[in-house]
Amino acid sequence: MDSSKTTRKANNFSKGLDTEHSSFFVDENCVIDGYGFDFDSYPAVKVRAGRTNYGTSGGARTNLLTRYGNKYLVRAVGTKLQYNSSGTTWTDISGSYSDVEWAAANFDVNGPALLLVNPTNGGYYWNGSSMSSISQMPKGKYITTDSLRAYLAGVSGEEDYIYYSGFQDALDFTSESNSGTVQYYTASGGAISGLYSYNGAIWVFKKDSFAIIYHTGNAELSYRLVQISDNIGCVASKTICEVGPYLMWLGMDDVYIGAGDAARGIGAPIKKYLDQINKSAAGNAVAFSTNRRYYLCIPTGSNTYPDTCLVYDYIYRMWLPYSNNLPSINAGVTLNGDCYAASTSGQTFKMNDGTTDSGTTIPWMVQSRPFDDGIKEALKELYELHMLGYFPGGSTLKVQIAPDDTGSNWFDIEYDPISTSNSTQNKNLIVPLDTVPLCNYYMYKLTGTGPVTIQEVQRYSRILPVMH
Repeated sequence: MDSSKTTRKANNFSKGLDTEHSSFFVDENCVIDGYGFDFDSYPAVKVRAGRTNYGTSGGARTNLLTRYGNKYLVRAVGTKLQYNSSGTTWTDISGSYSDVEWAAANFDVNGPALLLVNPTNGGYYWNGSSMSSISQMPKGKYITTDSLRAYLAGVSGEEDYIYYSGFQDALDFTSESNSGTVQYYTASGGAISGLYSYNGAIWVFKKDSFAIIYHTGNAELSYRLVQISDNIGCVASKTICEVGPYLMWLGMDDVYIGAGDAARGIGAPIKKYLDQINKSAAGNAVAFSTNRRYYLCIPTGSNTYPDTCLVYDYIYRMWLPYSNNLPSINAGVTLNGDCYAASTSGQTFKMNDGTTDSGTTIPWMVQSRPFDDGIKEALKELYELHMLGYFPGGSTLKVQIAPDDTGSNWFDIEYDPISTSNSTQNKNLIVPLDTVPLCNYYMYKLTGTGPVTIQEVQRYSRILPVMH
């Protein structure tokens, strides 16, 4: 090669996250790092919707956020139970309880009822107006129901047992011919870490395995617990969610999606984020979902409760980085298609609502893979970037270039203040040679605030002669 040439290349971010492979080998349209996006304008990347405060704070750690049928949200905050009696108004449910984690499930107790249990106080049911104790229900950590029975696990001293109630009787946990227990024994031992009623069976999880209980009908049918996997488990019961026809949850080193009686890992593209989980606090991970998206909230670094969220769309089969500024989320639930989450400070949020985070502009960042413009061995001068996107009023934008593949040295690119518009526009930037040095490859990072949508980024570079 004896003369320089000018090249034009372009990329978008339509392939989602890929942190599994070397950044040189991922698709050029992948995201290798970032935060602040959702799939609302796919294949463009659009800054996620915000969150709004849903009523006042409960003033103490949220120990439960669940739903009573399709009518109310119910939460445990500190020693209180509350429900949203009118819109966003939280009203106390009578009684005082231990400041511990609760579990809940809907069932029928002479009408619609919410079964509640914690390992200190035991079991209760709430019928929408009054709270009653269930004296026979063991003090457990996990509860689920199908149309026939209630199932409970996490009882002290019997950590690998599942209790089941009488046939269509959540108040009966003692009759010998009707209720009973099933032991989930594994060679490696360990406690049950989650229960979920899904697709006509009861899925039972340990941290390193899972099983399914079949034949949950009347007492004449023998219960049959079948271990499905001895290497796929669940480390955080609050990450178990239904997403469309699937069940999803967080395992020890992967995220799993299950259907029928099988499961497979789908967490490879977010490996970097999973590796950042605070392992001692992995059990505090939380998830919420829509009918096609799974929002996984994880505690990273030294955080004890989730600060980072990733979103998976099972139709597109891709991940995007949703948020890196969660307010210590400790619970999540979906009610009538809307997602809610709650924090350790007792505040409940309506998620994917509005264009700010409770009045604060939404931060975002997206980072490209390293580009060599087709000739790895040649030095090149990146001299123009053109961004095709939507930059509405109030949004901000910052552009940085790294002349390497590690991002250890970022150069800020100066440009005129961002112009805003109600339609998609091109933002043209000059990359001066005296700012970014010649390099074999480069990558760029875009950061900003506000409801931005990025369609495509075009890059112009001059490739210099290769010296022999």
